Order: sequence, then C-alpha cells, then structure tokens
Amino acid sequence: MARRSRPQTSTWEEARGEFYQEHFPSSQVGLEADDGLSGGVSSSQAQLLNILPSRQLLHTVDGVTMSRGQMTRTLGKRRSTLTVRPSQLGQSQTDVDHPAVLPDQEIPDEQQIWDQIQAIKAMPIPMDKKRERKNKLLNSPTFRMQGMQRFHLTRQKFWSRFKDAMVDIFSFELWHDSLRLIEGNFGTGVLSYFHYIKKVMYMNLAMFAAMLLLVVLPNALLPPSHTEHCDDDDRPATITACCHEEYVANVTAMRWRGVAQAFMDFLQGQGYMELTPLFYGYYENEILVAPHEHLLQPASSYVLVTLVCLLLCLVYVVIHTAHGFQDAILSRGKFYQYCNVIFSAWDFCIDNVSSAEYKQKAVFNELKGYLETDQYEAERRNRSQMDTVQLYVVRTVTNIIVTVILIISGVIIYFVVQYSLVNVENADSGIELYIYQYLPPFTVSGLNIVVTMFMYHIVTLERYTPQVQVTLTLLRTVFLRVASIAVLMYSFFVKYKAQCEGRLDPDACYADGCQRNACWETVVGQMCWRLMLTDFAALAGLNIFVYFPLRIFIDHFPAAWLRTLFLQEFEIPRHVLDVVYNQALCWLGVFFSPLLPGVAALLCFLSST
Repeated sequence: MARRSRPQTSTWEEARGEFYQEHFPSSQVGLEADDGLSGGVSSSQAQLLNILPSRQLLHTVDGVTMSRGQMTRTLGKRRSTLTVRPSQLGQSQTDVDHPAVLPDQEIPDEQQIWDQIQAIKAMPIPMDKKRERKNKLLNSPTFRMQGMQRFHLTRQKFWSRFKDAMVDIFSFELWHDSLRLIEGNFGTGVLSYFHYIKKVMYMNLAMFAAMLLLVVLPNALLPPSHTEHCDDDDRPATITACCHEEYVANVTAMRWRGVAQAFMDFLQGQGYMELTPLFYGYYENEILVAPHEHLLQPASSYVLVTLVCLLLCLVYVVIHTAHGFQDAILSRGKFYQYCNVIFSAWDFCIDNVSSAEYKQKAVFNELKGYLETDQYEAERRNRSQMDTVQLYVVRTVTNIIVTVILIISGVIIYFVVQYSLVNVENADSGIELYIYQYLPPFTVSGLNIVVTMFMYHIVTLERYTPQVQVTLTLLRTVFLRVASIAVLMYSFFVKYKAQCEGRLDPDACYADGCQRNACWETVVGQMCWRLMLTDFAALAGLNIFVYFPLRIFIDHFPAAWLRTLFLQEFEIPRHVLDVVYNQALCWLGVFFSPLLPGVAALLCFLSST
C-alpha cells in the first residue's frame, strides 16, 4: 500500500495506477513496439494481448520469466494492500497485475537467481538474448545465502556443472567435421563405412587398455615368488626350464645387430621384439607377488582377461548388429520415401553455406540411390520369360566360378606356406629369410586384393539391386578372408606337428629343425603381426603408388575414355572387408599377442585418415 499526503488533510489514499505508470512504464508499449502491434490494434485488444502467458514470458522485472509460485506470492502481497475498483480496470489493471511494473519488488536471493538462470536455457530466444539476460541477472542486486542453504546451492551448482561436463565428454565425436564433409560429398553409404571404422577403433582401444592394465603391467612390474632353474644333474625333470633358458639366451644374443637388422626384426617380430610384452613368450607361468604379500596367478588372469575381452567384443558387435537390423526392418517398405527425404531430411540447425551445400549433396545422393532401386524394380517387372531364364543361368555360372576361385585360393595358400616353412630352415642370408617368412602374408594379401576386385566386378553380371550386390560381395569376400586365415593356421599346425612327431630326445631341446618349448604361440603371434603389417602396407602402397597417380593423371587429362578406364570409385565392400580382415586377425591373435589390439586400433586410425 502506497501513501500520499494531501495539503488539505493527513488522510491516507490508495495509490492509483497512474503512480506505477509514471515511475515504471507499462510493458504494453514495449510489447506493441516489439511485436509490431503499435498500429492497427485497439487499446482493449492490446490489453488482452498483454494478459496472455506468451506475452508475459519475455517481460519480467529481470528479463526472465518468474515461476508461478513466485508470481503468485508477489501478487498476493500486493493484492493484500491494494484494492482496485471495477471503474479503475483498464490499463492500470494490467500494470498492477504484471510483475514488471511493480516498484517495490523483493530483491531475490542466490537460489532464485540460479533458478532463473537455469530457466533461460529453455527459453525460445536467440543466444545473444540469453547471454544478455544472464549477465543482467548476474549483475542485479542479490541477497547472499548463509549456512546450509548456501551449502545446498553450492552442491547444486557443482552437480549441474559436472553433468554438463559429462555430457560434453560423452557427446564428443571424433572427426565430426570430416564426417559431415564425407556425408555431403559421397552420401550416407561412405559415411557408414567411416562410422564403422570409428566404432572398431574404439573397441580395439578398450580391449588394448584392458590387456595393458590387467595383463602386461602386472607381469612387467611384479616380481615372481619362485623361479625354476635348470639342473643339469636332473635334466629330464627340469627340461622345460633348461630349454627355456637356452631359448632366452639365443634370442637375447640376437637383440641388436645394427639398424638395418633391427628394422628387419621389427617387420618379422623376431630378434629384440620376440621377448617383449607384444608376444606370448614374454609371459612366464610363475606366481607373482603383489603388494601386501598378495599372490597373483598370471596364467589365470591372462586367460580370463582375454576371454572376457572377446566376450564383451561379441556382445558389442551383436548389439550394434541388432540395431542395424532394426533400422533396416523399420525403414523397409516405406511408401513415402521421396516425401520423407524432400520434406524431412533437411537439418534446420544448419547456419552456414558450406554445411548447407554438404547437406544438399547428401540429400541428392540419397534420392539417387532410391531412383536406382526403382529403376531396377521397373526393369525386373518388365522382364520376359526368356530374360529370366538367361539371368538364372548367368547367376549359376557366376556362383560356380566364384566357388572354384575360392578353392584355388585356399590351395595356393596351403602350398605357399609349406614351401615357405621348408625354405626358411635352409635360408642362408637375412634377405632370403625375410622373403621366405613374408611369402605367406604377401600371398594372402595379394589374393585378397585381386580376388576381391574380381568379385566386385563379376557381381554386376548377376543384375541384382545395389544393396544385394553389396551384401553378396561382402559375404563372398568374408569367406575368402576367413578361409585364407584358417588355411594359413592349419598349414602351420600340420608342419610343426610333423616336424616334432617322435623326433625329440627326452634330454634334448632341439632335433633337426624342431624346437622343444620354443613357444609356438609366439610363432602364431608373429604370423598375425606380419599379416596385419603386410595387409596395411599393401593397401597403403596401392593407394599411394597406383590410385593417387592415376587420379592426378585423370585430372590433367580429363578425356572421357581415360576416366572410364582409370577413374577409381570408392568400393565400399572392399574397404569394409579390409577392416573385417584386420579385426579377425586382431581377435585371433590377441591371445598370442596381447598388445595386438593397440596395433589394430592404430591401423584403423591411419586407414581412416
């Protein structure tokens, strides 16, 4: 209740609306000016507009909408001391009911300011307006809270900032701008390939961290509780320790033999690399002593961690595969796919020209894919009976050719492995040994490249839809890659078993090229290491020394026939199968080479960049 004294008397009088209007201009004028309602709108209509909640949203005492409880309490206090007659309703009534025009607002405390700042985030206004209102709130007079109230407010602020930080961390997306550029220029199919690489890299990094923390570091830092030594007097009983010591001595003697030999050892996984944590032979079957006299069984932890990592990888792959099937099923049979793309595909958060161009290209490529599918369906419906018979004959012959090629590839790998193992034992020089050791990986990588390219081109003769062509090529190439690895491992197993079958004396560690306890697991890990390096080197060399020069040549001589012959397209099946092949090697070799997931993650990163 306001008080004004008259010269004649000392009685009290209720403050009229003119008092508030004089000192605090009505928000009606501001609203009319902001909304373009100053002309063509009567006074009564403007008063009705000001009463609307949407009009009161943007006009409060601090530029922020008050909560209903705060507004009710404030208005309740004013109405308890102010009575307005019906004849006085009008513009002054709006001024009294609106909190922005009251001159005696309570100074808010820190909790109210914090709540109002949080409410700004949900307001549908530009960001610069939000910053302006936030700064105005922060600079306004505020009652400081004390005691437990201040403690609760501090905890609330900390928790809010912590949640925002966690959201920022978990919403971080690697290669975000590059992936958006790829989507705009090459479509969602190529984008899915790079998303796939990124997920595989994350999975390998997680597996690498688990193996490093739970397997490698304990074996490298903790001392053994007891070490078995070789006893020449009781050699048959300690033959394992004797052969292990002899094996370690032989490998240690070859650790450093010059820079050139060190590079060769790196490529082969031998020499100084053979007794590193990278391979299985580094880890001994001895109980380790942890702090506070706790004992650790490294053999059990080695096997359990490896199995758990593989099981979690399986669960991860199954979950993402299920999501992929779910999306495919939900998107199947759409009757309005063109309308969905045209009217719903645009991202209205785009605020710059380059992003808009990328999005336009992405929509164009998606529509192009739909048109190709519709063209195939129209062609299929118009086939004659003779065309259908010819097509089935072509598909049958094609499948027979593919099967024969896969069988021939397996036979070639088997005989190459046998030839390599025989000549490795008789190699005289380091270069010759290197060639024979890398002959199986080179053969496997060469077959993967050549046969995959053949399958990619032969599938076009079968006249399937683009999606079926990609799926069929993937299945055939996966079978080729997996069969190559299986034949390679089987060849090694047969060769080593035939060498050592009944040829070792109980007191001997070596016999005619056969080694006892020379850690055949390390040999398998070395083979996985060579296969992974060889495949990456082959792909990198093909891109650098073949595709890149051809691209430069075509750009300088843009003839139509040259582009038809030499222009290379991004073959999604071949690149996807390269990642699948490396991942299969990683899963197969993680038991024999615990740090191989880190190498696989690095290769994924290099192949995507």
